[in-house]
Amino acid sequence: MENDVEEYYSLGFDGYIQKPIDRQMLISTIAKFFNSEDDNTMSQANSVLGNVDMSDLVSEFKTSLVTELEQFITETNKRDVDSLRDLAHRLSGTSQMFGFTTLSQKAATLEKNIQQGNQSFEDIQPDLNALIYEIRRVLIKEIDSTSNG
Repeated sequence: MENDVEEYYSLGFDGYIQKPIDRQMLISTIAKFFNSEDDNTMSQANSVLGNVDMSDLVSEFKTSLVTELEQFITETNKRDVDSLRDLAHRLSGTSQMFGFTTLSQKAATLEKNIQQGNQSFEDIQPDLNALIYEIRRVLIKEIDSTSNG
């Protein structure tokens, strides 16, 4: 939020990255502040961050999708468009960060549709169905890879 950014600047921060966080943008921002004597700063930052094992966090994210799906279904049954927007916003950011681009895009589309004033449940139904389908697809893919691995 703009007022948050202004507050952070007033506290001495000299930059920020907008959500959803793009991995390449994060790396280039870190590279800017990376202490290095040569011109390979970007590749050094990428190398260091590229070696960070996030598999446990990705696994936790996939596990949390069961709860996310339940929440989407609950709010769908209530027809609570505002709660669906909030859920979509949260899911869009986290799924992007963990590399689930399609899931992030589906969540962002639903959120944007609601933000543009489509408060009618019928107006958001196609985007909501697409998002729920994508969550289920990711979960089924995870179950398949776990049972085959």
